[in-house]
Amino acid sequence: MEFITKLFNKSKEDDENKKSIQIPIKTKVIILMIVFLTGFIIFITSNIWLVTKNDFSSNKIYDTLTLSDDISLKLRRWSYNPDTKQTEIEIGKNFSSVNNNLQFTLNVFGNGTTFIKANVDYDSPTLWVISLNKIPFNTKYIRLEFSVNVNDKLYVANFNMDLKSPEIDIDKTLKLHKTEQEYIHKSISYELEKSKQTLNENKKIIEDSKKSIKSYNDEIKSLQDNQSTNATKNELEILGKKINNLNQEIIKLNDLIKQKEEENISLENDIKVLQAKLNEK
Repeated sequence: MEFITKLFNKSKEDDENKKSIQIPIKTKVIILMIVFLTGFIIFITSNIWLVTKNDFSSNKIYDTLTLSDDISLKLRRWSYNPDTKQTEIEIGKNFSSVNNNLQFTLNVFGNGTTFIKANVDYDSPTLWVISLNKIPFNTKYIRLEFSVNVNDKLYVANFNMDLKSPEIDIDKTLKLHKTEQEYIHKSISYELEKSKQTLNENKKIIEDSKKSIKSYNDEIKSLQDNQSTNATKNELEILGKKINNLNQEIIKLNDLIKQKEEENISLENDIKVLQAKLNEK
């Protein structure tokens, strides 16, 4: 009798425990809604983790796209205001085509798929200025897709820019929809700034190269001194190879110095011309 009573009491306790852990229908609905919303948020923001460096190759300033033998585009400037998410892009036009009525189509995409509205704020025979009023949230890179039909043949080319690229001109005072004079002034001043920057970089390369040449020459002298000691044939061959390799590096560095010095002459002339143009404005 005592055993039956204990068994009855245990069964009663189990029923009470089961009742106590039952989840109300309202709570179940709330949990399901949370799971659904979480999944939906992950889905619509998937470009955060789906876009990788392998999905695109970011361009550099002054990269040129060749659409055909007589049609090319150059990326001249990419300004971006991270606070307002506004962007202004300069595209240089080089058209030697006899067809002066080229009708280009421009499409802009965020992360390669999200359409972004673009405006052509300035259009001259040699330059386009394109503005993007608002870049969508979570955009990692932007693609400019240019297409043109010439003699019933379609040509397509793309510029891609990683929004974290050092090539971007971060401008927190960026103002869109400027006057023609403002666009011309901005284009010249930006090119002047880039030319001065390149000139200084070249000077640094020349300076570093000359230091490396001096270091290599000192090392060659030390190795040559070692050749006069009682070195074995194998050791002398190794020393000879090292000296030859160092001499080859010196030749490469001297060629680099010559190249950069020639670039600097051209850059200094460009800077004078650009500064004169800027002073006229």
